Amino acid sequence: MKGKFGYQKESKSQQIETRPRSNESKSKQKGNKSLPNESKSKQKGNKSLQNESKSISKKKTVKHSTAIQTTNKITPIKDVGPMVSNMSIKGRVVSIWHGHKLNQAHDPYSLECVLQDEHGDRIQVYVKKDWMFRFEPLLQDGICYVISNFGVTENGGKLPLLPHDWKLSFYKNTNVTRIDQIDENFIGFKSEPFTRILDTNEEYEDKDAVDVIGTVVGIGEIVAVNSIGSKKIRRKVVIEDEEGERIDLTFWDSWAKKWDAYADKLDTIGHIDVMLLLGKVKYWNNAPAVHNALFGTKIYINRQLPELLNFRHRYESRQEYDANQHKIQLVAHEAKMVTPQEFMNGAVKQLVGSIRETEPDTECVIYAAVHSIQYESGWAYLGCKQCSKKVEPVPTKGPSTSRTKQTWWCTKHESQEQVADRYKMIVRVMDESGTAQLCIFDGNMHKMSGFTAWELVEKYGPDTKTYFPKELDVIIGKRFLFRVKFSQFNHNNNSHVYRCERVTNDEEAINFWKQGFVEDQDSEEDSEEDSEEDIKDDSEEDSEEDMEDDMEDVMTTPAAPIKSTKFLDLSLTRRLQLQTPTSECIGSSSGHTSGSEKKRQRTIDRSIVVIDLSDSEYDTEDDGKEPNAKKPMVAENEEAIAQKAIVTVKKEKDVEQDAAQAVQKDEEPK
Repeated sequence: MKGKFGYQKESKSQQIETRPRSNESKSKQKGNKSLPNESKSKQKGNKSLQNESKSISKKKTVKHSTAIQTTNKITPIKDVGPMVSNMSIKGRVVSIWHGHKLNQAHDPYSLECVLQDEHGDRIQVYVKKDWMFRFEPLLQDGICYVISNFGVTENGGKLPLLPHDWKLSFYKNTNVTRIDQIDENFIGFKSEPFTRILDTNEEYEDKDAVDVIGTVVGIGEIVAVNSIGSKKIRRKVVIEDEEGERIDLTFWDSWAKKWDAYADKLDTIGHIDVMLLLGKVKYWNNAPAVHNALFGTKIYINRQLPELLNFRHRYESRQEYDANQHKIQLVAHEAKMVTPQEFMNGAVKQLVGSIRETEPDTECVIYAAVHSIQYESGWAYLGCKQCSKKVEPVPTKGPSTSRTKQTWWCTKHESQEQVADRYKMIVRVMDESGTAQLCIFDGNMHKMSGFTAWELVEKYGPDTKTYFPKELDVIIGKRFLFRVKFSQFNHNNNSHVYRCERVTNDEEAINFWKQGFVEDQDSEEDSEEDSEEDIKDDSEEDSEEDMEDDMEDVMTTPAAPIKSTKFLDLSLTRRLQLQTPTSECIGSSSGHTSGSEKKRQRTIDRSIVVIDLSDSEYDTEDDGKEPNAKKPMVAENEEAIAQKAIVTVKKEKDVEQDAAQAVQKDEEPK
């Protein structure tokens, strides 16, 4: 056996056997000095050789029996747990990969794989960076192994791949033995029915993994997505099973680019059969889709595998299948649209000036324009990637080097290594009722400005407190539909800076907000204008003769020190809202009515406003000016005006009675 540097290296057994010989040579040297003791030393050497050989044979027997025991007692993967000792598991590697940070595949931090036993159960294996060089040459995709002397840890982390509660952790001395194939499922494929995926009553969890197989019926275009701290791309692929059910596959980044060659040849490519292992079911707008995981997902496209060949046979055996009609279509991108009903759900319509009048913990929807930005409050902050809460840097212990990792502290998720720049801006909005301050965060500000926070940070620098990007000024003057919350904090502390929950400038949503809210206010204003026009029209219809007749019937202001024309204000009854219900018309006993009586029937029970201003300080010097000009009443306060101007409302019948009584008094002899 050759050693590291090429020389012949002795085996352990040879080394063990050579040890008594060295002792024997020493005894011979001693024997040269003392010949009488030579025979005794030889006898001792022979006994030591016999004992050594017996011990070696016992060790070999024990090692062999241990191997047999390990091979016979295999723990099923579903029973693996931290309370089980001396476990040995058997399974096939169905996926293997290196764990690494984003865009740092050259610097992996772990070696991981998925083992699947003959029952179809799976478990994840983790090998840390220190022991990767030992096990990376041994573990291969599709090979079966027996593994023993390993650790069991919790299957946690941000992105668990499998639903198993535990995963394996390799030690330095973990035993990995290659064995023959445990079954004929060389790929480790476990088909998931499409009907189960499409059933939204039982949604999949984040840790669930599924395998799907189907033929491609549609390929979408690449769509750019602004993610936290980076730009990503995605593509949708639609597949169909042998029963005609269809599901969407969503691929990200490099997985999306794999379909470029197929998307360019949709008319001539023919059938594309796909088998996806270890995918993740995600829900977008309440519709399920299978996504590729960050690590572990495998895909086979038009491969000569038994699973794909059998599926093609089942798919083409359908009665409705027609090879000439099978075509792959280009799937158009459909952006998620929030309906006006969804935007308004659970909120009340309000004007800006009426937000504070609502009940606490109520969400209001306002339509207002951005008047200004509060620059002194800043525009961005560093937040946790999981919960968006503000994070603070954790001071490093000792001298910092280039390899020292900066950690951040989140009040919810504690120590974090990855953070992101996020928006936080305070703007003032305005409508016809008033102004208010809104606190707008990351996603909503991205919708309003069209820029992500990390894009502006990359352009201007990480110290966001020293500058304000000019790109954000584009929102000033624009009108949006804001959904804000009047919280209990606003109510208790008399604070009028409201948190903006959602924002949109969709015309349909804006019209939905105006419907039944702004139109009612407009209709009230229109009705007031119409009433003024109606009064003017009625006055114009009356002829001069009718006006002269009516002047006899309609009482003005008796004993007034000023002309009656001073009080001829046709809008007075509208402004004081003195309209009364029309009573029965009173005609003459003969059944024939004169012109004045006909006019009286139309104006019967009209309310007469009698204003006594005899004691008020009213300016009467400008009588020759505009006849209908209204003069202000001069008084120190409202109470004085109320005392000096006595307003009474009388029916026309009562006015006639008062006039008749006055005439009788005048006719009485003095």
